[in-house]
Amino acid sequence: MDELVGFTAREKYILNAYRDRALSKPSLYVTWELTYIIPSLLFISFYFWYKDVTWLFVGYALLLFRTGFRIKQTILFLGSYRSIFAKYEAKIQELMEVQQERE
Repeated sequence: MDELVGFTAREKYILNAYRDRALSKPSLYVTWELTYIIPSLLFISFYFWYKDVTWLFVGYALLLFRTGFRIKQTILFLGSYRSIFAKYEAKIQELMEVQQERE
């Protein structure tokens, strides 16, 4: 179906990521998010133990970095998602018209 619809390289990358069960497991995404949350909470807890504001800034900076990265990725891929859905809808409409002509 990819060749029929004419996906770009980024769109193919997105579709393959969701098709591959190893890449689309929820536990993979949860683990990836926890790799930022747990160290950040650890750094913030150092602030309470050592009474040093530096740890607080490091913990929040880590969370801000992750949030900024997620926002960038969302903006980057949002257009591709819209394009994928538009192409699939156009192809479905085309197939429905062909089927109606046959009947």
